[in-house]
Amino acid sequence: MDTNEELDKWNAGEVSFKDDHIKNAFEMVKSVFEEGLFYPGEGALAVTQDQLYGAISSHKVGFIFEPTTSVKTTIDNSGLKDYKICDYPAMGKNPTNPVLGGCDGYFIPTSSKNVEGAVEAMKYLTSEEIMTFRAEGGQVPCAKIAEGANVDEAFMESISRCSEQIYPTEIINVGAELSDYMQNQMPANYIYNGEASLDELEELRVGAVNK
Repeated sequence: MDTNEELDKWNAGEVSFKDDHIKNAFEMVKSVFEEGLFYPGEGALAVTQDQLYGAISSHKVGFIFEPTTSVKTTIDNSGLKDYKICDYPAMGKNPTNPVLGGCDGYFIPTSSKNVEGAVEAMKYLTSEEIMTFRAEGGQVPCAKIAEGANVDEAFMESISRCSEQIYPTEIINVGAELSDYMQNQMPANYIYNGEASLDELEELRVGAVNK
């Protein structure tokens, strides 16, 4: 989307999956797949994480997509020594260049039967001990970490420099069925079934918005 206003409408489920922005995005992904640039070719839609580790360590692929929390694990498991961490993706022409995604978080539901115990658990999960553990494991901490913690500051900067661009909403939050379809069946369904898959998504979108 070209503006935050358009992006807000899309993320709220107010934009059809038949919109040209959406169809063009799926077409671009499909074209990359058809050109054989996904590893390992047609089998890419069922590739395992271990296969990807092996592929990048043996230089069969030059670029691997990972969420921030998995970057260090990928580097460690693939044995990479010479690598570059890139910011991705750039979302259209929107000048704010938002990154769709988000942060892990903790919450206490209103139905909790042990609020005091939940609060204590929350304190521990956000404690210096746990924040240090997360930071040393390659995850951006959200609270104070211990002095002298074994943290690569340059690496941490490389995976946190986009933090101010993370957008607070996503289309997958509109409905559980829509989320499941998008995350577990796309883009494979579009690659093999074309616009018929968008018909299914559109039906799920309308159903979720009208609930």
